[in-house]
Amino acid sequence: MRSGGGGLSRRGGQSARYGALARGGASMSERCSPMADCLFDEAEAAYRYAYASTRAEAIGLQRRVAAGRAVEPSKGYFVRSENYLGLSERARAMHLVRAMARSHPDYVFSSYSAALVHGLQVPYALLDTVRLARGDRCNRRLRCEGIVCHEAPCRPFEVIDGIRVTPLDRTVLDCLCQTDFAQGLVIADSALHEGMISKAELIAFMVRNGARRKGVSTARRGALRLRPIAEARTGASPWLGQP
Repeated sequence: MRSGGGGLSRRGGQSARYGALARGGASMSERCSPMADCLFDEAEAAYRYAYASTRAEAIGLQRRVAAGRAVEPSKGYFVRSENYLGLSERARAMHLVRAMARSHPDYVFSSYSAALVHGLQVPYALLDTVRLARGDRCNRRLRCEGIVCHEAPCRPFEVIDGIRVTPLDRTVLDCLCQTDFAQGLVIADSALHEGMISKAELIAFMVRNGARRKGVSTARRGALRLRPIAEARTGASPWLGQP
């Protein structure tokens, strides 16, 4: 579901789910296990990774990792080991994006991460990092392995299933500029194939917004190689990273 703005509030009501344990004088270790189970169950139901909002939750999740029952794919985000093994590369990337959007609703995802949320086909090789638009104070401070902040306006943005992302035309242009010709063509071609944008619209946006951008010559070459929508719908698209 898309909307023109707004965000997603932080998870609430956690004490109502396991508050009895917290109030009953139970030790930290006794509280951690059911807390972790609750967090994992809630995350799995929402197709995202779990994360901690309190010290007790963090201890519980870390203990699961130490016991080999969970993994931490990105700092602060957790998933049960058996579930992680069953996820495709695309699903792992989306689980992390959903978790980050839930825990940090002010983040604006961009580039390959935004393309993923828009439903575009993104080569697996580009899914190993989360891409954020560097336009707000929180994103400027972020320094984590596996997370890349790059220069991109955070306004305007779209909201898709509670996730803030750069608009489709901006996202496709960013992808074309930031990766090589073949991989950028995969992403842009999938947008045309699904009828989300036309070749003429993309080229016009590039003319208006791509001047002096690093990589714009490669982007322009890729855009010119795109097939018209009618042709794309009748033939197979050379997508990579198909789930």
